[in-house]
This record gives sequence, structure tokens and C-alpha cells, in this order.
Amino acid sequence: MSLWSVKSTEILEQLNQHRIYQDPVNRVNWLRLNLDDYWLPEEALSLYGVSEFMVLPAAQRKALSHFEYLHLLEAQVWLEGLFMERLSQSASYARKNIALLKYHLNELREEAGHSLVFAEIIQRSGLPRVATRFQDLGWMNWFTRHSSVDSVTFWLTIMLGQEIPDRLNRVIRQHKNTVCPAIFDVATFHTVDEVRHISFSRRMVDAGVQELSPGKAFVVSFILQRMLNQFVAAYFYPEPGLYDFAGLVPGRSWASLARKNPHRKQFIRQHLAGVLHNLHQAGVPLIWRSK
Repeated sequence: MSLWSVKSTEILEQLNQHRIYQDPVNRVNWLRLNLDDYWLPEEALSLYGVSEFMVLPAAQRKALSHFEYLHLLEAQVWLEGLFMERLSQSASYARKNIALLKYHLNELREEAGHSLVFAEIIQRSGLPRVATRFQDLGWMNWFTRHSSVDSVTFWLTIMLGQEIPDRLNRVIRQHKNTVCPAIFDVATFHTVDEVRHISFSRRMVDAGVQELSPGKAFVVSFILQRMLNQFVAAYFYPEPGLYDFAGLVPGRSWASLARKNPHRKQFIRQHLAGVLHNLHQAGVPLIWRSK
């Protein structure tokens, strides 16, 4: 059964949840973007809990929060770029189903708006762009670009790439009084928009997993487990150069401390718990083990 056979009524239900469209760039009070506040809550920093880091001045810890947030934005731009690439290609599949076509176009509009906001923050920060490993994640890049948009593997990849960043936005929203107000604005509207996107991805996954034979289900789990391992490592553990930019020199030493940081491992474990639960409920049990 084709995943595009998801009932039109379900797609229309998703469309009906769309508010009047607002340009995301205009939903941020850019005057409130500043480098005096944390951009990520301290507990979400890779070095939180490391004794050498905790004794540093607040300004130094805030600087790391700015660069680690920019690192996460680079991940979002990469992920949404992959998704938009395939959504635009899928127009040929969806053109016969006007409800599906409208849904895809709405998602393209929202994802493009999100990425534009992320690029705006990167530019307005005035900070150097951080190097990341996202373009080198072979499993995720290949399967997002080359697996059929009519396949459960594609939608599982999208679900993984949506839910992990979404949960970090929710962590930011729990710290309204300590994070930069503009960053809080971004986390808020992005969370609201992603509810619909994630809901649709889960429906596509549920429809596809039900059709998998035991052998294919094993292969899909094998592929997704490797995607998870690669993405978590790149997403939660920045490159050494980021620490250099934040004034933590030498960066390699601080990156090593982050990788060994028990608090970071616990933070990731808690962060992934809901994501892994949802995948398990969908019939794709995965695990994450810290190294």
C-alpha cells in the first residue's frame, strides 16, 4: 500500500489546523536579541556540570551558550534543507491529490520561513559560523535524499530529525526567565508549528510500518539505529573549533571534557527518552548507549 493513500480527510484535518500564515521573521522581536543573556539554558550546555567550566565567569559560560545555540541552528538549517528538497520533488507525486499537494506546499512555506529565521539569527549574532559534521552524516544524508518519499524509511528519518530538535525547543521554553527573549520567541513559534509537522510524520510512519514484513522491519531498524547514533553524536557534541570560538582554549581539551561529561550523557538520555518511546510505539525499537 502506498503511503500516499493516507486518507485525504486526515490531510485536510492537518490543513484546517493551520492558522493564518504569519511570516516567522516578523514573529521575532529582533531588538531583544542580545549577547548579554544565555541563548541555551545552562543545563543544556555540553560542559554543564564539568568543574573546570562551572567556575568560569558567567560571561564565559554565556558565550558558550551562544555558540552552542548557533551549532543547533546549523543542524536545523541542514535538516530542513533536506526536507524541503524532497518536499519540492514530491510535488509530482502529490499533484493528483490536491489536499496532499496543499499540505506539502504549506509545509514548504513554514520550513522555509523557519530556516530564514535561523539564518537571520546567525547573521545578526555577528559571531563566526561554527563548523559542524552534519553534512558528513552519510546515513541520514543519503536516505533523506535518495529514499522514496513514499517509503517508511524516509518518514522515519524525518520524524527523527523533527522530534529531537523539537524537544530541545521545549527545554528552552521551560527557562523563559533566563534565556534571551528573542530566542524564547523562536523556540515558541517553532514548537507550535512543529506540532503539525510531527503529527503528520507519525501518521505516515504508522501507515508504513504496518505494511512491513519482519525482514524489512529489521532492515529499517538497522538503518535508523545508525542514523540515530550518527545524529546524536553530531548534534549533542560540537566540534572542538566551537570551544575555541567561545574562548575555551584549547578547544580539543574542552571537547574531550564534554564527551566524558556524565551530566551531558544523562541530559541526552533524558532528552531521547520520549523520542525513543514514540519510535518504539511505532514499531521501531531503538536504543542509545553513551560511549
